[in-house]
Amino acid sequence: MGRGKIERFFRTVRDQFLIEVAHSEISSLEVLEERFQGWVEQVYHRRIHSETGQTPLERFSIKPKIPDLALVREAFLFSEVRTVTKTATVSLYGNDYEVDQALVGRKVDLVFDPFDLSLINVRYMDRDFGKAVIHK
Repeated sequence: MGRGKIERFFRTVRDQFLIEVAHSEISSLEVLEERFQGWVEQVYHRRIHSETGQTPLERFSIKPKIPDLALVREAFLFSEVRTVTKTATVSLYGNDYEVDQALVGRKVDLVFDPFDLSLINVRYMDRDFGKAVIHK
C-alpha cells in the first residue's frame, strides 16, 4: 500500500471517526478500540469509493489474478541480439548454435534461461523462429 493511501486513510479517520468520538464518553482503551472497530466495519468498509466505485470491503474481497506461470517464466528470461553467420549459426557464451537457414545475415534475438543454455529460443522481428540447436 502506498504512502499516499495510508496518509489518506488516517485523514479519513481524523475527519470522520475522531470527530464522532470526540463528543463521546470513552472510559478505556478497550472501549476506544471497540468503537474504532465498529466504525471501520459499519462505516469505512461500506462507503463507496469515488474512483473505484466499490467499497473497501468489496475491493479487498476480490481475489488477485494469478498470472500464467509461462508468462512469469518468460518475464525472467534473458535476451541477447546476435547476427546469424553464413553457416546459419550464432554464438552465445562460448557455445555455437544452429538456427533456421532463412535467418542468415540477420540480427536475431536469442531468448534463454542463463542457467540452462541447452534451450535457446530464436526470434526475428518479434516472430518465433523455433529453437537454436547446439552445434557440435
